[in-house]
Amino acid sequence: MVRAINKITTRVKYCTKCVNSNLRPRLTFDNKGVCDACQYAFKKHNSINWKEREKLLKELCDKYRSKDGSHDVLVPTSGGKDSCFVAHRLKYDFKMNPLCVSWAPAIYTEIGWQNLKKFSNFFDTIIYIPNREVHSKLTRIAFEEFGDPFQPWHYGQQSYPLQIAMKHNIKFIMYGENQDAEYGGGKKKQLKAEETLAERYENQRYRVKKGVDTLLEIGIRKKILNKNLKKNKYLDDYRLPKISEVKNSKIKTYFFSYFTKWIPQHNYYYAQKHLNFKTGLSRSQGTFTSYTSLDDKLDELYYFMQYIKFGFGRATSEASIDVRDGFISRKEAVNLVKLYDGEFPDQDLNEVLDYMNIGKKEFFKIVDKFRSKKLWSKTGKKWKLKHIVY
Repeated sequence: MVRAINKITTRVKYCTKCVNSNLRPRLTFDNKGVCDACQYAFKKHNSINWKEREKLLKELCDKYRSKDGSHDVLVPTSGGKDSCFVAHRLKYDFKMNPLCVSWAPAIYTEIGWQNLKKFSNFFDTIIYIPNREVHSKLTRIAFEEFGDPFQPWHYGQQSYPLQIAMKHNIKFIMYGENQDAEYGGGKKKQLKAEETLAERYENQRYRVKKGVDTLLEIGIRKKILNKNLKKNKYLDDYRLPKISEVKNSKIKTYFFSYFTKWIPQHNYYYAQKHLNFKTGLSRSQGTFTSYTSLDDKLDELYYFMQYIKFGFGRATSEASIDVRDGFISRKEAVNLVKLYDGEFPDQDLNEVLDYMNIGKKEFFKIVDKFRSKKLWSKTGKKWKLKHIVY
């Protein structure tokens, strides 16, 4: 989420069904003011034949299922509720033999690490922890330059599972939800089961043009990273393989949400029941839920920066999901957004700043440079959003 802040709209409008606004990148609205995420949700709950979709998934699994017990599907995982749901259903309902691959977060939370260990009691799991010194510097660069501390994690999470699938000769990769369909901003992709590598490259370029190599060039120029990193293949695990290599390997990548109705709250209860999935002791900062994005201490900063750059935070996204899935009303969602959106992420901030080697004074300067004048006004030392959800 690093689109230039000068492209933010000056006229803020809200979806008439949920609390999404046109500040969310790429989101579109119909002539009744309904966002494309809500349009898809209506189809999801009312017109899609999920029995037929699960039949298609069974046929897909039959195509790839191994006969000798070898791994036949790769599931990218964090040990969170969604990957628990996907991996467990593939193994126990569809009789597949998944290999699960986890690209480690920057700073594990205690509950995130415990959940991942419990997850590995059920599934063969590769946990890859890239060099913490280099990863922390990449995180710092991404935060300073783009206001997005998750960038290096996103690159690894998108690239590494593909590389492992190629190494292990696994032709079938299953991710969780199609975010473009479930959360909005990708109407053309709503009814797609498969994601091509070209689309994955497109998603990566949406952050920065050359992925991790953009961060590398900035880091060398600013003398944060050693220039020798450019001469070797050390950062290859962050890079997507060539499209030709994936085509030759005949690997296909799918979204589980295409084949079964995707309801995050139901995924949580499923993971709790079948894998003893645990949540934090209280709600996450910036929102009202306690069961999403639990594994990385950078989570709260990431969503806070989303609020700074685009004027909507984690509570907006999660309240919109719960409205679409029928758990709360739009009025309740508005109140939750007013209560929690933009809550300052102070719980793990000192550890996060130490990780990125950034002082507090420098931190606040970085945060403020990403505030668009179209969205924010300042009186004295206090910043205030110019719009309020209604």
